Amino acid sequence: MHTESINAEAPQRMLKAVVAKTGLTSAAFDYAATSFSENSKTTWYMAMKRGPARVRQWVAEADGSDVRRPGEPSTADKKARAETERKNAAFQRDLRRRLRHTQAVIKRRTRCMSKATDAAGVSRCIEKYQP
Repeated sequence: MHTESINAEAPQRMLKAVVAKTGLTSAAFDYAATSFSENSKTTWYMAMKRGPARVRQWVAEADGSDVRRPGEPSTADKKARAETERKNAAFQRDLRRRLRHTQAVIKRRTRCMSKATDAAGVSRCIEKYQP
């Protein structure tokens, strides 16, 4: 990776976000590091030397945005998960609707067949009430 591709303003942007989220001062800053990998996107890691342990480690995107604790999903991941859940809910609703429709058709067909008096009548019921 070329040094020109590193966003030098990212640590400052990240530090401002961490200070705003935690209430710590910028003097609590310890160090920042970035990671490079062909298999994953570039991210920044920031460590603080003061404050409770739960607010001492932070990660962010390559530009210093989307500051979060390590292990928390990124904003993009949260949006993707929400979209998947929305699609799954829509699929489940459609599946329940189709099931109710099929059950109603079978119920009508059964009622029609019980009233039929001959094979032709049963055949008409089967043709009329296709699920």
